[in-house]
Amino acid sequence: MCFEFLERFLPSVLGSIVGAFFGVVGGFYLDYRHERNKEKSLKDEYRKDFNKEIQQCIELLKRGKGDLLPDDIWKSALSSGHLSLFSENEREDLRQAYFDISKANYSSGISRDRGEQVRAAKDLQEAWETAWAETKSLSDCALSSLQSIMRKSWLKTDT
Repeated sequence: MCFEFLERFLPSVLGSIVGAFFGVVGGFYLDYRHERNKEKSLKDEYRKDFNKEIQQCIELLKRGKGDLLPDDIWKSALSSGHLSLFSENEREDLRQAYFDISKANYSSGISRDRGEQVRAAKDLQEAWETAWAETKSLSDCALSSLQSIMRKSWLKTDT
């Protein structure tokens, strides 16, 4: 009786278990391949974006005007965790490049701030001169008016 039961149901149960097992393994493999293709595609996209951004930085640095350099792709890759797509050496190269970009941006920011201070001081001087001219005009008008009233007889005293 036990043998009959095993002979009858074992092949069908075993067949469905083996089929499900290989189906799951195949699904995992396909998912793994799909994820690897997405990561490769994303890495290629980042590589192109890094290349483009670094070329822009080089062009801006060659101009020598103290422009702020773009670092948006670095910040995006850093905050999203997509730097993990790159090898350790690639990450180190990018880190060094963007550290230098950060230093250049800091220096450019300081230079721009100093330029703004100088420009603001010039504007402040100009604003002060304009305000002083208005004040002087009003003061001259007030002086003239006060001198005129002092000549009035009703305000004179005998002392």
